[in-house]
Amino acid sequence: MKKLNLLNKAFFAVFSLILFTGCDDESPKPETGSVLIIHEGGFNGKNATIGSYDPDLKSYNANAFMKGSSPFIGDVQQSVLQHENSLYSVLNGSNSVEIIGLENLNFIASVEDEMIDKPRAITISGTTGYLSNWGPYGENFSLTDSNILTIDLTTNTVSGTIDTENGVEDVEIVGNKLLVTRNYYGAYQNLTIINIDNNEVEKDIELPSGPQEIIVDRAGNPWVVCSGGFLVRIDEEQGTAVETIDLSGAILGEADIYSNEIYFLQENKVKKVNISSGEIISLFNTVDITTPYAFAVDPNNGEIYIGDGVDYSDGGLVYRYSANGELLDDFISGILPTQFIFN
Repeated sequence: MKKLNLLNKAFFAVFSLILFTGCDDESPKPETGSVLIIHEGGFNGKNATIGSYDPDLKSYNANAFMKGSSPFIGDVQQSVLQHENSLYSVLNGSNSVEIIGLENLNFIASVEDEMIDKPRAITISGTTGYLSNWGPYGENFSLTDSNILTIDLTTNTVSGTIDTENGVEDVEIVGNKLLVTRNYYGAYQNLTIINIDNNEVEKDIELPSGPQEIIVDRAGNPWVVCSGGFLVRIDEEQGTAVETIDLSGAILGEADIYSNEIYFLQENKVKKVNISSGEIISLFNTVDITTPYAFAVDPNNGEIYIGDGVDYSDGGLVYRYSANGELLDDFISGILPTQFIFN
């Protein structure tokens, strides 16, 4: 199960930088044209999909992506990265990365290699992709050889390997450092820091339980979202955790940053933390969510999207809330809505 909210990190970083350095509160903000909804699909079902939602019309297209006559991308869509004009879909079951054109959601190419084994997430620097890779199972489904695979995006081929400890999850580049959470269903609670100038591991530090997603605030500071109920700010140059915010209870391992605040989901409650003060504010209660599976904040207007996986096999549910907690829309989506990307 993914539990990483990769919400268009590249776009968000640029957008946030513009807000931070060049715009005031009166400047017009861009509008969200559509929201892509990433569906993991059923295990071994080969039925992962990408849907598209129009928030103005409140209309949902379940088959926004088509490959020939099929809307299915592959088996277990673990995560998707938007980079420039393409989407990079990481398929944990199909052991591949599918490259999709963003404008028309057209299939472009597949990255396939025998070294790709249960991949988790991808990030990109220049023409190099960094793919977290669980590797083969050992006894009782233990992991035996996790790593980071480098991908040459000019040829869409695996170009190398960075050896790591097991359980690699989310990946994020900050400066010349590659940050990698390590979790694997609670077996590890670490963050690995890799220098991408030489592809060498510099640090592997212990974190609170459940490190999953890595998000970056508008000042460029990386935060690790820990499902055990903690937010941890990282100094990537020193390789240390410099601030830990205790959220007093388990959370969904995805969070999002909007207007210098970190939003998260805790027991059917949407809350936020002010990054400057550390103050925790409870915003509103959601509907009862059966299987919390995705959480994101629209960077254009602060609206909140929540994905409910329901029973892991039939259609999931998507809830859209205003920034002040009004339920604006809800609808049935594909199987296991796991991520939102805002255009």
